[in-house]
Amino acid sequence: DYIPSMNRYLKSRYAFCLNMYIMKKEILNDYFNWLFPILEKVHERIDYTNFSNYEHRCIGMVAERLFGIFYTYVKENRNYKTCELPFVKFHSLDNPNLIPAFETNNIPVVLLSSNKYAPLLAVTIQSIISNSDRNKNYDLLVIINNFSEQNKRRIKELANGHENISIRYRNIGNILLNNDVKNVHHINAFSYARLFIPDLFKNYDKVIYLDCDLFVNDDISKLYTIDIDENLLIAAKDINVAGWSRQKNSKQKKYNEDVLCIEDTFSYFNAGVLVMNLKKLRGKYNIEDMLKIIKSQNWKWMDQDILNALCNNQVKYLDLVWNTTISPYFNFQQLPVFMAPKQLFDEYVLSIKKAKIIHYAGHHVPCFRDEVDYSDLYWKHAKNTKYYYETLVKMKGEKK
Repeated sequence: DYIPSMNRYLKSRYAFCLNMYIMKKEILNDYFNWLFPILEKVHERIDYTNFSNYEHRCIGMVAERLFGIFYTYVKENRNYKTCELPFVKFHSLDNPNLIPAFETNNIPVVLLSSNKYAPLLAVTIQSIISNSDRNKNYDLLVIINNFSEQNKRRIKELANGHENISIRYRNIGNILLNNDVKNVHHINAFSYARLFIPDLFKNYDKVIYLDCDLFVNDDISKLYTIDIDENLLIAAKDINVAGWSRQKNSKQKKYNEDVLCIEDTFSYFNAGVLVMNLKKLRGKYNIEDMLKIIKSQNWKWMDQDILNALCNNQVKYLDLVWNTTISPYFNFQQLPVFMAPKQLFDEYVLSIKKAKIIHYAGHHVPCFRDEVDYSDLYWKHAKNTKYYYETLVKMKGEKK
């Protein structure tokens, strides 16, 4: 009786998956009276010897396919009213509407990490905790995508014993992957998620953003208390871009002026440390707008370029001590920083001595290189995380 319906179903381009249904009890009884004798016959014929755990589920998979046949049959041969709902995949069950973790003295800090950079993220968070003020509350919000449960647990455990530290995650799902956003240079496309912060944290009007290739050497709440006024961002000028902009026939200078429309090329900022005016940024763009901007052209420094273009002339500049970019010792005079305007270069040299945030921009993190400033402090923080020995192994592998 079921063969015509079975053939139509198995040759169709649709399926009814996962054994999920709602039906009246008498119909359910009819279904079970039909289903289980078939499954028993199948079960008798299967040799389960050496089956894996997954293969032991085969009867359930057969039942899943049989339901589609039964449902097709009753739709064609019974006078039942039916309703079909779409298959929906939830990429995350995280709360998309996070509210501040603490009612008073809440200092929100947004970070961004993949599984690969979890050890670096741990060092950044550990450095925030080590320099925290007991009278302040630190609301750490980590943007993730496909972050392992082990990494989530390890990172969260950094807050153990600290009642004024909260660590939570905001999963962005496949927003970037589904929109075919590509990597550039050594920078993963996931970095673009920084641009979505205003929409991802709608219950916040102002946050600090930090890259995870840095560590904090002072109380981060001091950065949060700087008055943002009516600006979109607070950021530090990029000493490397300033140096590149002064080279002969500088492509960077031309790019800043022609593509980013920045009149003063030396005002270009580094986006690894930011204080963001989310309230004003939300009035400027949303995620859909940003995805169009991301794909509108090949950005040289990705999200950093976009922020510089969008926030031009609406930026309050930080002292470089709050974003001291560190380079190897051995070729200092060959680095672009040496070509930066004297006033900016002098500020940079002073910032190395008094750095409040040490930023290993590029591939200069101590776990990848020996000869960088503040590596002793970096390892001090790393040693207090559960990634310490893994990081040592990573360092050994990178040097090979």
